[in-house]
Amino acid sequence: MTGRDRGGAWLLLRTGLREWLDLLLVVITLRLRGGRRADRLDPDDSPSPALPPERGAVGVRVWRDLRLAFRSLLSGGTTTGIAILTLALGIGVNATIFSVLDSVLWRQAPFRDAHQLVELTNFHTERAFSFSGFSRSLLLEWRQQTDLFAGVEAYESVSFIWNNGQGADMVPGAMVTPRLFSMLGGGAARGRTFSIDEGRSGTARLAIVSDPFWRNRLHRDPDAVGRPIRLNGVAYQVIGVMPRTFRYPSGGEQIWVPYNLDVPPPEIMAPRSMNAIARMAPGVTVERMTADVRARGERLGRAAGGPAGMTAMTREIAQYIDDRTERSLWLLSGAVGFLFLIVCANVANLALSRSLTRARDLSTCAALGASQTDLVRTALIEQCLLATCGALGGLAVALAGIQAVVASLPESLGTETMNPIDLDGRTLMFLVVAAGVATVLFGLTPALVAGRTRAGAMIGQEGRSMTGSRRSRRFRAALAIVEVAVSVVLLIGAALMARSFIKLASKDPGFDTRHLISLRVGMPAVGYADVKVRERVALEIVGRFRTIGGIVDVTTGGLPGEHSLISYGAMEFEHRPGSPRETLMVPVHEVPAGYFAALRLPILAGHDFRADGLKDAVIVNERFASAYFPANDAVGRRFRVEGGPWRTIVAVVSNTASRGDEGGERYGFYSRMGEDAHAYHATMKESEIAEFRTFLIRADDPDAALPNVLAALHAYDPTLVVWQTALVDRILADAVARPRVVFLMMSVFAGLGLVLATAGLYGVLSCLVTQRRREIGVRLALGASPRQMRWLVLGNGLTLTAIGVAIGLAAALPLGQLMRTLLYEVNPSDPVAIATSAILLGATALFACWWPARDAMRVSPVELLRE
Repeated sequence: MTGRDRGGAWLLLRTGLREWLDLLLVVITLRLRGGRRADRLDPDDSPSPALPPERGAVGVRVWRDLRLAFRSLLSGGTTTGIAILTLALGIGVNATIFSVLDSVLWRQAPFRDAHQLVELTNFHTERAFSFSGFSRSLLLEWRQQTDLFAGVEAYESVSFIWNNGQGADMVPGAMVTPRLFSMLGGGAARGRTFSIDEGRSGTARLAIVSDPFWRNRLHRDPDAVGRPIRLNGVAYQVIGVMPRTFRYPSGGEQIWVPYNLDVPPPEIMAPRSMNAIARMAPGVTVERMTADVRARGERLGRAAGGPAGMTAMTREIAQYIDDRTERSLWLLSGAVGFLFLIVCANVANLALSRSLTRARDLSTCAALGASQTDLVRTALIEQCLLATCGALGGLAVALAGIQAVVASLPESLGTETMNPIDLDGRTLMFLVVAAGVATVLFGLTPALVAGRTRAGAMIGQEGRSMTGSRRSRRFRAALAIVEVAVSVVLLIGAALMARSFIKLASKDPGFDTRHLISLRVGMPAVGYADVKVRERVALEIVGRFRTIGGIVDVTTGGLPGEHSLISYGAMEFEHRPGSPRETLMVPVHEVPAGYFAALRLPILAGHDFRADGLKDAVIVNERFASAYFPANDAVGRRFRVEGGPWRTIVAVVSNTASRGDEGGERYGFYSRMGEDAHAYHATMKESEIAEFRTFLIRADDPDAALPNVLAALHAYDPTLVVWQTALVDRILADAVARPRVVFLMMSVFAGLGLVLATAGLYGVLSCLVTQRRREIGVRLALGASPRQMRWLVLGNGLTLTAIGVAIGLAAALPLGQLMRTLLYEVNPSDPVAIATSAILLGATALFACWWPARDAMRVSPVELLRE
């Protein structure tokens, strides 16, 4: 199809749309005027008595204005399409981020009368810290406080060994009191929830499963209710499937089993403690409840056999996220807010350009009798219609954006929130409000231009300058400056996050991660209750793995970031007797001999653990040694913690970076596996797993070796549960998922802002060249050279860019300080990030200015005189 054919087809389509709209509006108008058929209605008929004349006149006028607005937008062609697409991006991206913020930070817990639900926690009066976990006796004491609470229920997160007939898998779940679901107001999507009397002896082998468990593990079985499943080697009966939206205690639980506090079943291992949730009694205020809980807590604790100095306090049910995640979300919300300003400025520029080009049409309408109110109303309806189209496009962008965000969010946010991240009614309301705000921001200027139109003001100006008023030119230049300034802020923020993420992702972990597999294994409580047995079995499994072909080396003890225990207390050094003792919290890694060689973690001084070595030997990292032994004489020195046994340093190893987006190097030391087991490795009481052990396997081909490793493990003991298998490189990459997501989103927002700012600057200069064609022609006719015209336009554009960059830099420096806690080894005033952003924007602006300047060079004075 040729260009002429395409133009004819587009003209035919526009004409058809106009005629279709005219016919539709005529039918609607006739319905408003009495509901009679169009073929029976005389054009001179008056409105039906059933409809007041005023109402009919208003309806006809509104539909007429809508028809004119639709025709006007349709005649805009590409300009209208660009405006709608720009609005759709701005509104849709903002709605996407709002959905995440609303789900994680703002939205109330999705339970019946959630404002009446509170969580009970312990509170240490002297040390002023709180912690969860009540004993069964203490929970029963709180249940008797019926004047404060209509109900007190409890839960404990546990892990279940699920056997699907082909192997065992670990499934997160919770042990709950039977009335917890009814107190929350959560009903089952299939089957039922627990009844009051369930959870006792004989009724404890019941289970409720989550919607993901039913879909993914039970394969959407329509007969799932009543089906038996094996958990921890015992048959449980499924009595219900919860809805997709139910998430409690968090979003990770997939199985719930009952536990009756009044008559606990003897066949189920009792949890050490349970988290308490209560519903306030009718008529009880939050102030009274808070004060009474604090006053009664110590007395009830003593009655339940608890220690002195402990009371209780309440807190609102909410999703608890760490500070860095919350700050990351607020950073993204600020970025999309800036992007929204760029969008509104861009659309305002487009709308103002159209209003200036239609000034003669408005003047003609005023000369034919249209009032200023009519002109303003028509302009506002046109902008509202434009915003509506943008909002509909934003809805599609939000649907796709939410799916993309959920897929890219870290697991701690994507699955561990009680509220699912989706397009709900609150997000739709935000989308509508955003469209309204956008209408106000970009629609007032065209309305003001229309309202100031005077009859005949533009008639007779065929040969005069059509540059528009000085005020309109300044306003459009101001909009371009705002776009550039906000783009600078976004670019600098993205550049800071990019440099921070690159430094964090390229941080040397301190050991060789190539071809290294992490295999995390759960040892059941049955058969592995004795810690000495677990130590012996772990070493035997290491020996079996070494015999597999293609295995280079094997060890156990976990990754350097997976410490076994924490050493906390005052450090006392033998070489500094009587010196002030500093209290430290240091992670301790229990490792066997050969651990450092398997990980290729360099030993800088001393030697590895030896079978005939010292009993209390310890290996410290370089940071610990340099802090307390600056003379590099740490080997052979001794220290102890809180009067404990003296430990002798036998080696110093390289530092390892901590996992996660903090990335720093911490104090740490390594003890020989088994020496601290009796004190710190008790059997886990909350599940059938006694302990998790991590095996690190280096293979020539990890993909080929992993099936053989799993086969050898199951051949040794089929009851061992594989919890996680992953390449260490992937584990380290997942540890920086949060900064990676923030970096990617900031980059997308900055890229969109740069494109929109470039388009806005190009639009301003193109309109300037178009409006000043006659002036440029006169200048050329009087002797000005085309090069001078090019530099005139370039100078205008680069001046606007320079002003915008200066304002953006001034705003970015203080705003960058808010990002300080999210950056790793990068200063908020990093000169590389600032210079890169300014150069990138300057080069893009130069490209945007070049084409209008080229058009200015091609203006022909002869052609203008002929026009």
